[in-house]
Amino acid sequence: MKTLLSTTLLLVLLPVYAISQSVDYYKAFSEKAGENSVLYRGRAPLPYHFNFEGTQYVFDEKFRKGELLYNSKRYFDVEMNLNCHLDELVIKIPGTISTVIPNKNFVKSFSFDGKLFIYYRGVSKGSPEKGYYQLLHSQTDTLIKKVKKRYVEEIPKHATSGSLRRMFNTDVTYHLFSAGKWYTVKSRRDILKIYQSERRAISRFIRESRLNFITDRENSIVQVVKFADKTSNL
Repeated sequence: MKTLLSTTLLLVLLPVYAISQSVDYYKAFSEKAGENSVLYRGRAPLPYHFNFEGTQYVFDEKFRKGELLYNSKRYFDVEMNLNCHLDELVIKIPGTISTVIPNKNFVKSFSFDGKLFIYYRGVSKGSPEKGYYQLLHSQTDTLIKKVKKRYVEEIPKHATSGSLRRMFNTDVTYHLFSAGKWYTVKSRRDILKIYQSERRAISRFIRESRLNFITDRENSIVQVVKFADKTSNL
């Protein structure tokens, strides 16, 4: 996947290296954790040793307990967060402040705060790029959401010499798999174009449900896709 890391950010972060964990520490932890220790044998996350606005994580800096399906085994009460700047799942080692990045090749899905995320491997033609996505709907059709955090640097117009504003901006895209094809959904028009045979029923549903694709885009997309998926299979 193309990295979202800008050239400027690389210059900022390259001199910084992750704090290594001692062999003795991991040995002691592995003995205590037993078979669960395989989950925590990842590399250390890249630290962000500079001030910035916003967050690189999907929601905020808080790590939440959730469920993780890793290497065909289900783990519970795992403290985790999703770095949407580098597209990395970050998990906290129990009883410590240390964090690691589990191997993506073994991550199938994880959930926290009632939201389910998957690692999509981008296997079909025209599909979204591989990476972590939130699963919004999955029956006959599948709807997934991609959150990306872009690092941006700006020099304010009236700033003093040397002043630099660093921030993470959020980009959200919705991808729909229907009738064997992938589509990017941005608006009501996109959905009506995809479900042309149900166009009249969908328009009526949108009107009666008072859905608004401008002020409540995600909920509107999800509700319409659920309705269209159900209607097309009657």
